[in-house]
Amino acid sequence: MSLYRDEPVLGTLAGRLVPPDKRYPDCQCKVILTELNLYVLEYNYDSTYIEHFTIPIGDVLHIKCMESVILDSGAMGYKPESRGLRRFLRMVGSAFSAFEDEERMPSKLVRIRYRAEGARESSLEFKGEDSPGKMARKLEKHRKRWGLDYQNPYQAP
Repeated sequence: MSLYRDEPVLGTLAGRLVPPDKRYPDCQCKVILTELNLYVLEYNYDSTYIEHFTIPIGDVLHIKCMESVILDSGAMGYKPESRGLRRFLRMVGSAFSAFEDEERMPSKLVRIRYRAEGARESSLEFKGEDSPGKMARKLEKHRKRWGLDYQNPYQAP
């Protein structure tokens, strides 16, 4: 098992950061999930990294893969990735449409929801082809093991 900052690594993910605001660049990043924190590191192309975010694992709400869709208004949007038979049919359909139009190939977006200051929910988004499924399962398993299940204070029990 590898370590980052002397913490065991549960999973990693690579992708292009969609800047949440003007303080952060549009950059290639590596997301590292450890037993204590989730780190977002910008790759500098000289084997060094800049740490942009450190989020305690208790504040990470979920990691999901989103897929691009065309909304009723005609604009592009994202929705949670399909599962099972729907996912298979979508993949087959996109493979056939790829021969017709390269622009119509679905793109993936990894969305990490977390609790920021004042219990406000925020999200980070990454474009890329890495699937966050394994990392998300390890996060849920680790959170349950330590009793870190998130309860929304605004949601009825």
